Amino acid sequence: MATAFSAAPATLAQSPPQPTQEHRELAKEAGVWDARMKIYVAPEVPPLESEATETCTMLGPFWLVSVFEGSMAGTPFTGHGQTTFDPRAGEWVSTWIDSLAPTLMTSRGTYDPATRTATYQGDTVDWMTGQPKQVKMTLTYTDDDHKEFRMHERPAAGAADWAKMLEISYTRR
Repeated sequence: MATAFSAAPATLAQSPPQPTQEHRELAKEAGVWDARMKIYVAPEVPPLESEATETCTMLGPFWLVSVFEGSMAGTPFTGHGQTTFDPRAGEWVSTWIDSLAPTLMTSRGTYDPATRTATYQGDTVDWMTGQPKQVKMTLTYTDDDHKEFRMHERPAAGAADWAKMLEISYTRR
């Protein structure tokens, strides 16, 4: 048993995974961002607006970890996201947890360097209804110090249209 454990570090040290160009691009997002949010609760209701802060750090050369702090409709809100590029699958992967939902959201996506836009789709559970739902998110980098996030949802059962849930405009501090 001890032989198996002692051999593993030597193998890893000989050829550790190396970050890809995608990981180097992801690292550019590290820093503190001021956020202005619009939360859409219903089509006929004006969006709720609030401010927040997102602090992004790299966990090694592969993972961007974000801590998002603000409020949602006057309720304190904290969220944690983890994002990386999975070179085996050739796609971006992300997870999200927050203080208002007891469920994990996972998503996968692509990045278009021509438009500087990441597009993710994922599945989660609507914490208000307990029913599964699909989410679609876009993150567009307008320049190195500004980004725009959009999130839409639809019931996993198959509603035809996506409903806008959230918009966040970020400025690097």
